[in-house]
Amino acid sequence: MDGDLPCQEIKKGQTVLYKRCGGEFVEARVTSVSKTHGSASVEYTVVKEDGLGGRRYQQRRGVATLAELARRQLPKQPKQGRQQQPGHELPYANRCLLLDQLERLHRVFVESGWLQQKCDEKNRQEPKPKFQSEPNLYALEEWVVSPLTDPDHYEEVNERIRLSLMLRHPLRQCSYAELLNPHGLLVD
Repeated sequence: MDGDLPCQEIKKGQTVLYKRCGGEFVEARVTSVSKTHGSASVEYTVVKEDGLGGRRYQQRRGVATLAELARRQLPKQPKQGRQQQPGHELPYANRCLLLDQLERLHRVFVESGWLQQKCDEKNRQEPKPKFQSEPNLYALEEWVVSPLTDPDHYEEVNERIRLSLMLRHPLRQCSYAELLNPHGLLVD
């Protein structure tokens, strides 16, 4: 049946438009597909104003039929290396992190010992490296920022960790600040 063909195109990890209960459309990432039930689970991030001029990001999940998602697929974006797509960038002045986002980053990766463990593994694999890997900003860039801001490598970071950071799947390569605050922040 060619009516079923578009439904077969929906795959795990794909970005789709999902219609929320209130009728609002959001970009969502497909987390699982059930061909037998003709449905897919999705996850997306919603922005909530905190009443103090700030925003909070909440990870949500939903279910939709494959036919519904197939009708609203987003166009595939070509791979562009580390280049940004023109017109999709946030101004540099609006790319920033909130203190609680930085503290969460520190808590999840540094205080937990996760980053030290990654550095130790790398040091064991490379017997005589030019520089020993240490839990610093270089290590954060290598093990956290680079994979989390690249759609092709996002899944390399443990799902539990991604959820604890309240991260959405990047639609394109972007900065870590854009990933956490896709609409930017106003700063003085």
